[in-house]
Amino acid sequence: MGNPYSKKNKRVYRTVGYAENREERTTKTKGKRAETNSFVMLMKLVIEKYNLLAAPTAINLAKLKQYDELKEQFLDFNTIRTCEDLMTCLMLHFEAVDTISFDQNGIKSPTVLLNVMKKMNMAGMYKALSFKDNIITDFTWISILKSFSALQELRCAGNPIANDTSYRKYISKALPGLILLDDKNTEKVSLSLPWPRNPGGELGPIREVCTTLITNYENVFRTNIHEITRFYHPDARLTVTTSNSFSVVLPNGALGSEIKEAVRLQQILSDLNHNLGKASPTSTKHNRIKKGSAELTESLSSIFKFTRLKVYMETDVDKHLSVSQPGLGSQTKLTKVDILVVKIHGNLMIEVPSLDRTITRCFDRIWTLAKSDTGEIVIYNDLIHFRQSEPSPLWCPTMGDRISKLGRKYALPDNVCNEILALASNDIQCSLLVEFVALTRLKPNTALNCLSLAENDLERAQKLYEEKKALLGAEHYLADSQQ
Repeated sequence: MGNPYSKKNKRVYRTVGYAENREERTTKTKGKRAETNSFVMLMKLVIEKYNLLAAPTAINLAKLKQYDELKEQFLDFNTIRTCEDLMTCLMLHFEAVDTISFDQNGIKSPTVLLNVMKKMNMAGMYKALSFKDNIITDFTWISILKSFSALQELRCAGNPIANDTSYRKYISKALPGLILLDDKNTEKVSLSLPWPRNPGGELGPIREVCTTLITNYENVFRTNIHEITRFYHPDARLTVTTSNSFSVVLPNGALGSEIKEAVRLQQILSDLNHNLGKASPTSTKHNRIKKGSAELTESLSSIFKFTRLKVYMETDVDKHLSVSQPGLGSQTKLTKVDILVVKIHGNLMIEVPSLDRTITRCFDRIWTLAKSDTGEIVIYNDLIHFRQSEPSPLWCPTMGDRISKLGRKYALPDNVCNEILALASNDIQCSLLVEFVALTRLKPNTALNCLSLAENDLERAQKLYEEKKALLGAEHYLADSQQ
């Protein structure tokens, strides 16, 4: 018999938490361990007895509390111990399972359950989770699912949160890797806010020309990709890049041939992305930058020409088109010396015929347009960046867009934001002015004077404001201020 006074036994007793009688402590510890093992085995028997194993890789644990064997086990996902035992059962006896349903269990929040799965290193195991017909009322637990790297499908229909107007949009944005939500394709993640149109360059015939060009290009691209050579300059260049997180993963149930094509698509994009340039002038290694309309078309064909999958790009030119004119000349007529820079947000669409489903990814595109020798507007430089749904690295929001967001954050009226935008001389001062107005509720003009005296140092400006506050009358504050 082991020494009851050993350090090992003392640690066990301390964790159990009893204060008296070593013999009682030992008995209780062993009993708890036996109870845990019994519960795990009981879970296994219940799953097998009631034939809850729907498929070799899926388990349906709907209405678990209806089974007599578990009624005394308090299986309501409200205790970490019970959740750990449930997860232990799945890990020990159902290793191949990647789809699990917790439907109709009266779950108020899956937070504890998901945290236990994360704690037990199970977050990367499951491709589909279902919490249908429970009583989940908030979105706080969604953030935990970000660590579930393999998750492709989620079901939450029949819960109060499903009635929220932003339900699908919120989950789609929070979990960009999700393919299906309640058995439907997830919402297309908003690519960006509609970009403000620059005065002059965005108006009149020039924008119409660009819109028409993009529409015609995409139509030809879908119907006969080899004819797009006519949209490019003879010396045109193509650059294709991908973000580090970009991946093409098809939903469960896709045919093997479709999965192979998805893998090939990702490999093609990866090859184009990593071949940054020739090692030397005599190198035979392909260059990521493709030159000439023929070679350029061949590269694009390799990306979008598949037998099983249908791959294409889709653009909403009304919302996600920005045109600027860095060249000289008229704002409404493109001359020979002018160039146009067209920036486009869009969706990379991948249709999976066997499942009748479509998965989407994002792309950003920059075209440099110029006039050809024949007088036609053609693409001289084409850059495409494929990504998941993270912010685009190609564009930055304008100052006005940032002010609008900061204004909402600090609950500033639109007229105050517009005044700040008109007063500030640069982006940094603009952001500082918004924050200072929000802190002091001073009118933008007074706040700017204070910031200028403090040399745009926010901390010094606040001290200066505290010193001079007694001298400021009500006319220096915003209308909603309590000063």
